Amino acid sequence: MSGRGEHVLGLRDGRYFAIVLFCHGDKDRDWLASVWRDGEGPWHIDYRFRYYATCDKGDAFSGKDEKSEYSATARPGMTETEVCTSVRLMGEMLVRTGFNDKIDVVETKSDDPAKVFELLQGRPWFHVKPVSEAGV
Repeated sequence: MSGRGEHVLGLRDGRYFAIVLFCHGDKDRDWLASVWRDGEGPWHIDYRFRYYATCDKGDAFSGKDEKSEYSATARPGMTETEVCTSVRLMGEMLVRTGFNDKIDVVETKSDDPAKVFELLQGRPWFHVKPVSEAGV
C-alpha cells in the first residue's frame, strides 16, 4: 500500500491522474506507477514492484506474489510535466538496467475515474477484481 493507505491506482471522483506507467515483459516481475493529485494539492507519485510467485502472470489476485508499494510527494512548485518526466525516467531506467523489457505509458490526464478506467482497461496488463458492495 502507498503511504496514504491506498493502492497505486486509487481512483476516485476529483482525483486527477496525469499518467500511469507499467514496466513489464518476459521476466517474473513488473512495476506499476502513477502520478496524481487531488484538486490543486501537491503531485503524488505512487509505485509498486511485483515479483511473481509462480510463472502464471495471469493470476494477479492469488495473494502469493510479493509486492512492495511506495509513495512520494513532489517538491512544491513542480509542474505536471516535470513530475511525469521524472517518473518516465524511472521506468526507462528499469528497462535499461534489465528489470524488465518494456515500459507502457498511458497519459490519462483526467479526474474522471470512468475515463481513467476506460483508458487502462484495454491494456493486457490491467487486471480488475470486482469488489462487493460491502467492500470485501
